[in-house]
Amino acid sequence: MRRIVILICPLILLLFSGCGDGTTGGIITGTALALQETFAGAEADLERARQEKIAALEAALVELDQAKDEVQKTAAQAKVKALEKKVQNLTDLQTGTQLVKAGTKIDWSDPAAIGGYGSTVIMSVLAYLNRKKFTTESRKRSAERTAKEKTIKELAARPVGEITAPLVESLLFTNTGIERANQKVA
Repeated sequence: MRRIVILICPLILLLFSGCGDGTTGGIITGTALALQETFAGAEADLERARQEKIAALEAALVELDQAKDEVQKTAAQAKVKALEKKVQNLTDLQTGTQLVKAGTKIDWSDPAAIGGYGSTVIMSVLAYLNRKKFTTESRKRSAERTAKEKTIKELAARPVGEITAPLVESLLFTNTGIERANQKVA
């Protein structure tokens, strides 16, 4: 994976360095030809790793269905969430690799082609960041909702005379922290 990042960074720098003389286009074209095998190997490695994670995810889902008590269910759910995240990350890496590979096939002496590719890269990065932000906010809201439900259940089990505002705030704060910590572990 580090090799891919090391290869992507110089290409992005060359992308935004402008299209001056033909030397830059020649360097990029030569580099692109040299990297074709590397991209093919990286795509194959990513697809193999993704298929392995999908198989592990399917096994974890079966384990979740067969869980008998709450502890096993919670552990299986955490495992499923972690594997789903890994599959999504591998899919993102595959998309990035395909995008960089597409950049090796454009004519770097043509400003229109460079602009089109640059806008595609920028839109892809913005879409990725937007999805990550949405996922983070979604998790935060989910943790808060679960903490509220847990707090309500705990308060329902107590006598009405014991329930005070500081107790409610304390339980809610504690449960929210626990839920967020559980999400970070998964």
